[in-house]
Amino acid sequence: ISVNADLLARLPQAAKSKPMRHALEAVRRAVHGQARIIDDLLDMSRIRTGKLELNIEAVDLATLVGNVTDAARVDASTAGLDLVFQQPDEPVIVRTDAARVEQIVWNLVSNAVKFTPARGRIEVGVSTERGFGHLTVKDTGQGIDRHFVPRIFELFGQGPYHASGNKSGLGIGLTLVKQIVEHIGGHIQVESPGLGKGSTFSVWLPLFEYGATLTPPAAANADRKAGQWQDLRVLVADDAAEAVATLAQLLELDGAIVGVAHDGAEALAEFERGSFDIVFADLGMPNMDGYEFAMRLRALSAGNHVPLVAMTGFTRPSDVQRALKAGFDAHIGKPVTIGAMTSTMLSLTGRDRRPDGDAPVD
Repeated sequence: ISVNADLLARLPQAAKSKPMRHALEAVRRAVHGQARIIDDLLDMSRIRTGKLELNIEAVDLATLVGNVTDAARVDASTAGLDLVFQQPDEPVIVRTDAARVEQIVWNLVSNAVKFTPARGRIEVGVSTERGFGHLTVKDTGQGIDRHFVPRIFELFGQGPYHASGNKSGLGIGLTLVKQIVEHIGGHIQVESPGLGKGSTFSVWLPLFEYGATLTPPAAANADRKAGQWQDLRVLVADDAAEAVATLAQLLELDGAIVGVAHDGAEALAEFERGSFDIVFADLGMPNMDGYEFAMRLRALSAGNHVPLVAMTGFTRPSDVQRALKAGFDAHIGKPVTIGAMTSTMLSLTGRDRRPDGDAPVD
């Protein structure tokens, strides 16, 4: 659905039709929203069974929060809200799991957007406090009845409130946020003066204490400039024929030369017939899955150094490590977007180091 929406957005008719652009943006938001709900449900299950895996590292909290706030600004603007991020003067480096903190921030900001009426304001801030990185999400929304505050983090504990614009949810977001925060060694609290007076959610995460390499979170999508895919030879392998066809069309519109395959054996044969600059492959393909394809590709002299990217719904740290061990260079979680493919391609091929993404000249 996501890549089909991207394809429709590239058509000349979409550029000329404001209602069509708005409809396509609504489709994108719905797809991403449903994907997040599914991820939240899976994480709830992992936490309860003790299977939630963490990748603890030094994380620039302000950069991460700023990226998420920027991504949420479209939803806030559509809802008629003023969303502001208060950038700290100094970096706030915390010891945590970047992906989990991104999940926390997204849930809190999305919750503020959902329960704040039009013409309201949401303020997101990052600071340090008593050995912790401190995140705050403050809104001028519906607020919380003082009797319900102690229950706000309970499962399905939405309370007697109504989301703005019919943006209802399952009532698991705040429960998941609290459990993840505690799982990564932090704590969370909420304050509200009462109904109609807004609320403030505060999260504290342990500061990083030197000695590790900082890995700032990468932006989810790259700026798309003309020429980034121009003349790049790309192989896309996935058993979902319709999705592969759509991805191929999108890449070709951006100037790429695309080959397609629907299982690992077909992809291997396609690679041996041609010459490719980068390969994107699903992990769960029939006949020969992505892991076996990667190992066989790396055994070929021509495939030993070609950039190889996994596209999959398996996004746990153990899944990522298994893919890297099999020979993949990078890992993109589904639903795949052209922006995620572009940023990964630029990083692996070195095109991000060329002025304006120019293609190489022979």
